[in-house]
Amino acid sequence: MSYEIGTIYHGLKLTGYCGGGAYGEVYICEDISGRKLAVKIISKVKLGDDWERELRGVSNYRKITENGPGLLQIYHVEEDAETFFYTMEAADSVGSDGQYRADTLAERLKNGPLPRTELYPTLSAIFAGIKIIHDAGFAHRDIKPDNIIFVKGQPKLSDIGLLSSLSATYTQLAGTLDFLPPEERASDTPGTDRRSRQKNDLYAFGKVIYCSVTGCSPQDFPTVPAELPLTVELKFFLRLAFRLCNKDPLLRLDSLEKTANELAQIERKLLYGETFHDKCHYAVREALTYLSAELLAIARWSRRHWIFVLIVLMAAVPLVIYLKPEKKFDIAHVKTQKLRSPELKLSMDLPMQWTVLKRENLRQEIANRRQNQSNITPEEFEKQVKLVEAQMTSGACVIFIEYGKPQDFCLIQSSSGAFLKLYRETTEEILKYQFSELFKTESGPQTEVYEVKKLMISETLCIYTDFSAQPGKTRTLFYLFILENRIVKFIVNIKQENYHKRKEELAQCLKTLKFDDGAK
Repeated sequence: MSYEIGTIYHGLKLTGYCGGGAYGEVYICEDISGRKLAVKIISKVKLGDDWERELRGVSNYRKITENGPGLLQIYHVEEDAETFFYTMEAADSVGSDGQYRADTLAERLKNGPLPRTELYPTLSAIFAGIKIIHDAGFAHRDIKPDNIIFVKGQPKLSDIGLLSSLSATYTQLAGTLDFLPPEERASDTPGTDRRSRQKNDLYAFGKVIYCSVTGCSPQDFPTVPAELPLTVELKFFLRLAFRLCNKDPLLRLDSLEKTANELAQIERKLLYGETFHDKCHYAVREALTYLSAELLAIARWSRRHWIFVLIVLMAAVPLVIYLKPEKKFDIAHVKTQKLRSPELKLSMDLPMQWTVLKRENLRQEIANRRQNQSNITPEEFEKQVKLVEAQMTSGACVIFIEYGKPQDFCLIQSSSGAFLKLYRETTEEILKYQFSELFKTESGPQTEVYEVKKLMISETLCIYTDFSAQPGKTRTLFYLFILENRIVKFIVNIKQENYHKRKEELAQCLKTLKFDDGAK
């Protein structure tokens, strides 16, 4: 249904044609007072019962215009037998030949991107209108440059016929395809909930930003013309557009609050410049966004191939447990016992599971530990008991760490200090040579000496030697403490596979070592 220019329609003189579609047309007009308005006339015949949808959109919109002076104002709504119409603010005219041509964002973008000085005022005003509509519980559903008009130089959202309550349910896709998210265009069941319609509006706003800063059509997104000047406005607004229109819905900026914050940050940067902190924040955020995208891609792939993932996990868990590094021993975190030896004049903390053998119960203790080993002969048992008894003369102490064959044990002995001065003054190089010859003479030529060095342990000089009389089978740690008038020896015999564990445990125990005679 079209009307000729000059027609009087319900007291309105139609003075110009703005545009229209299959069901409605917009004219510029004047009322009887000469006031210039715009009128949209909808044919009930063509639209059928769906004309009421347009009426609901207008009614919804009028509920919020009182709180939104930046929104397009609706003045009069009426119907007759064939049409439904409403008057509203008219867009400024950009016609140079006296013909009315509405000043829209699409019209301005025909000449290229918006000028730098107009970008922030225009885009922030558009967003302010979107926010008012959303805060009132509605969605626009058709945000695009053609539907953004300029009234007295101020941008306002028009074509409010699709405006819908966020609590209502619509089963049909609404809006312009190029300004809809790709998943909405590709889906047979578009999102109909509150969040979907809000997200769609913000996605469309991102496309509006892209068109405004590049002058390109929405189909060109996300390309940027090579000849476009690299201004700070271009950089900041393109970043925002790309976030609002991210192809991955899970990584897309789809929050009113976050978008408002981004615009506030852009305003600050345009006024005062981008700081080093801003650059770092952007770099970190981009890195996290990229990481999130990769993790989401892995998660989606895993859901599609969950059987394969399950098999891999079943195979990996035992391997991880096997390869898991053993927790370092800390004597402060285990239950301990106190070793006190008046004969040796020392005390130290030991793990509770270690056994300190006394001479009077030596035979019974060894027998108890050997009761599950039926392969030992009585002769071997007696030989072992006598060997340990011989070592325990003169107050010596034996600590069984782990009993087996061979066993892990520590022998502590004290003797007179005949070579104290020699030990204190001899260099590590000479000591290594002397101890190598000594141990090879006593334990056999196959003996390997790995390390000899001087240490300070518990404020006492100690000569530490790491050697093996049976390379590949056992290891011996030899600590020679040089006191004022005597020498205290710690001889630790351990199985090769226990070497690192026992060395760490002993180092922790020696931190608690105290001598009762003044140590140097």
